[in-house]
Amino acid sequence: MEHAGSKNSCALWCMIIGGAIGLIAFLLLLLVLDWRLLSALMLGGAIAAVGVVVFPLVFCSNSTGLVEPGTAGVGAGTAPTVAAAASSPAAPSPSPSAADAPAAASVAKKTADAAETGKAKASDAAEASGAAVADTKAPPASAAPSADESQPELLKAARTGGADDLKKIKGVGPQLEKTLNEMGFFHFDQIAAWGAKEVAWVDARLKFKGRIERDEWIKQSKALAKG
Repeated sequence: MEHAGSKNSCALWCMIIGGAIGLIAFLLLLLVLDWRLLSALMLGGAIAAVGVVVFPLVFCSNSTGLVEPGTAGVGAGTAPTVAAAASSPAAPSPSPSAADAPAAASVAKKTADAAETGKAKASDAAEASGAAVADTKAPPASAAPSADESQPELLKAARTGGADDLKKIKGVGPQLEKTLNEMGFFHFDQIAAWGAKEVAWVDARLKFKGRIERDEWIKQSKALAKG
């Protein structure tokens, strides 16, 4: 009973911790990294699910609560059965350790696979978070354009009437809008005028390749510029 209680307690705490990690990841992605609600919810839920499944397997594997063979249910009512079994000849059977070996190996393999899956998802989440943080950093002042790049139109300040709300572009949050303003982009028509070389120039300074084309910034900006 003590083993079973210890195992249940360990599993409960591990599930709580796994769920808390998923919730923290969801809030971090949504509030700090400015992810969309659905994307942050899906990734946070995935991390929580992995934590709830993997943590009990990894940290509670020693609290198995198994009872040694031959000791369970021993009492007055079992004496005749034990005596009969001892007196009657029986064919040799594999030892418990040999019989349980395949099952133990299978459990160990599943635990290792689950742990690897959790590590892979955590690594993907960390990589995505790192890329999003890198997008919010101001571009290096010393960065020089390569042969495949061309510097687009840059402004020192917004035109008369104020800057456009670049957050209306899908994939642009408050931090990224601030970065674009610091680079010299304040209006939709500036982004709408980018060509392939201008996109390459901006991509190189955002430290995140393909985001402009994937979210179709130029197409969105042309529509937004027309009002």
